[in-house]
Amino acid sequence: MAQILNTSADYLMGKTERDEADTVLVRKDENPEIFEISVGASQLNETQKKRLYAYYKKMCEMKKK
Repeated sequence: MAQILNTSADYLMGKTERDEADTVLVRKDENPEIFEISVGASQLNETQKKRLYAYYKKMCEMKKK
């Protein structure tokens, strides 16, 4: 239910005031690129994850311009 409403189960149960989702479901058949990135990123070491995240943040900044 929380995934459908894009929120967290804790929010729906009244355990938190934060309504942001705390999990994301990515289906391979619906979004293969994001699925592959997610699987690959989970296998990186911490340094690589930080670099990937920094790259992602830069891309988001570029999108805003």
